[in-house]
Amino acid sequence: MSRKTLKQKLKSQNRELKQVVVHQHEIGRLAVTNQARIMQPIAMAHGLLVTLGETSKVLEDAGVDITIDPAFLEIQKVTQARVAQCTHALVGFGLTQEQINERIMRGH
Repeated sequence: MSRKTLKQKLKSQNRELKQVVVHQHEIGRLAVTNQARIMQPIAMAHGLLVTLGETSKVLEDAGVDITIDPAFLEIQKVTQARVAQCTHALVGFGLTQEQINERIMRGH
């Protein structure tokens, strides 16, 4: 009789352990999904800022005055608007402005 009781006890512990593992797996999946959602606007903003910087360097090297060039000013305006959208999305994820700036500059 005690053998059966021990077997039942082990099965019960095994079921509980499986439930814990499934729960931990779900928590991990949610954490990874959340980080992936955060990375998208960070990567976009970083790419936009790097591209804008490189564009300004190329134009300056070509002798274009980027402070008055209408095409560059339009590109700059659109880039700033997109970066602001990305920043707004990141604020929605609960990041502070300092964290947002740091992560955008790092690119991740």
